[in-house]
Amino acid sequence: MRKYIISVFLPLFYFFPVFSLDFTIKPIRIYMTYKKNTAVFEIQSLTDKTIRIETEIKKWGQRKDGSFILEETEDMVVVPPFIKLEPRQKQLVKIAYLGDYDSKLQGSYRLILKQLPEELKFDKKPKKIKTVVQVVLHLSIPIFVNPPDTQLYYNLSFLPEKVSKKEVQIVVRNRGNAFARILNITLYKGGKEIFQKRMALYILPQREIFLSIKPPEDKDKKNTEFKDIPDKIEIVTEDEKEFIFSL
Repeated sequence: MRKYIISVFLPLFYFFPVFSLDFTIKPIRIYMTYKKNTAVFEIQSLTDKTIRIETEIKKWGQRKDGSFILEETEDMVVVPPFIKLEPRQKQLVKIAYLGDYDSKLQGSYRLILKQLPEELKFDKKPKKIKTVVQVVLHLSIPIFVNPPDTQLYYNLSFLPEKVSKKEVQIVVRNRGNAFARILNITLYKGGKEIFQKRMALYILPQREIFLSIKPPEDKDKKNTEFKDIPDKIEIVTEDEKEFIFSL
């Protein structure tokens, strides 16, 4: 008789509300410059078991819907690429940037840490088939490479595309040379708040994305509607700048 192992891979590029990692990392954002082209981060086990983690770095781009484009790169190396942590152990890991600094735009990368499946032991002669599900979690944190002798800034503009009780669509453009990060969106009708949403949305430099704002699904996973058609929106960025405009 056989036992089947199913590995489920869940990338934690955004906050995931159900599963928790067996390790933490700090800092949660890394900046690199011409004068400081190396960085160190600390990874710590949160469990009483031995865990194994694989590390890699990808070049980070962005699609129109805001989702990630991750590409292979030789611009950066991370040492060590494989980490074995004993219970509650801490370890320092080093990153080095090997690329050039010709661009006037802030470079963007993602450090990805993959917790590898445990080595499971089975009975040689099991009496019945068992299915073992292993949830393999990935953590991704941003790395930004700042160009030399350049003042960094973002420059956001917003263009409403669609406004209804079911959805608000906005084109968001960043014409600056550095990232922006949206943390909060509030919709209003006649000066009264009708909907608020927390998020952690990066808009990379010289990118354009379509931002879709929908009310949450009901308990049966069915689409719902806003109470009214919103006529104003407030967008707040990470540095507490407020953008308020009519829809």
